[in-house]
Amino acid sequence: MSVAYFEDDWRWAEALFLDLIADETRDRQLRRVAVICLGHLGRIHRRISRDTVIPVLKQLKKHEYFGESAENALDDLRSFVKR
Repeated sequence: MSVAYFEDDWRWAEALFLDLIADETRDRQLRRVAVICLGHLGRIHRRISRDTVIPVLKQLKKHEYFGESAENALDDLRSFVKR
């Protein structure tokens, strides 16, 4: 969470969160926090790599464990990130 809130390099933070999400050997709670942090990152910085992040979150919406967090992150991005 600290990275989402305090890291100025949003691209670096985004890559970190995407790597954590993709790494299925990681604890799933950590991966869920990374999903949530993508929404926070978009809300705080008002930008995100849409072509990369949106498809990942849309795919995760279908997942029983990550779905609600992915939907919340997408809501943040729809509300705060300019097109």
